[in-house]
Amino acid sequence: MLGPFYHLSQPEERQQAVSEARRVLREGGLLFAAGINRMTMLRWIYWDGAEDILEEKEWLEPYVKTGNFPPPEPDMPPTNYLTTVADFRAEFTDFHEIVLAGVESFAQWKEETLLTLAPEKAQIWLDLIEETGRMPEGQGLAGHFLYIGRK
Repeated sequence: MLGPFYHLSQPEERQQAVSEARRVLREGGLLFAAGINRMTMLRWIYWDGAEDILEEKEWLEPYVKTGNFPPPEPDMPPTNYLTTVADFRAEFTDFHEIVLAGVESFAQWKEETLLTLAPEKAQIWLDLIEETGRMPEGQGLAGHFLYIGRK
């Protein structure tokens, strides 16, 4: 399961995928699952458009809380879902976790960008870095890789 979770925005869709994985996996078998952490989108915006934070701030606030990108059209489901460590683990309660590994933080390798921004914009980014750093998924993680076995 190295890709489907960010395309399954609804919990029922993700649960169906997990149920099917459990159904086809032999007892004692291994499942490799990957999710994309919510911090990834912040990293992309920070890296590619830190100057645009005033325009992005209102859009980012609900995204950080839900992990869902806004739908492309009204009354449509979200198109992508980015998860948290806790939510990703919760998807696999029928499995035994062997390893959960995470990589990167959203501002990693681009710290110098803050020096190029107006103070008002830099402060918004610093506040976001601080807020997400207090979240378990923001502590150095951009993606999750979960290695689990069937119970």
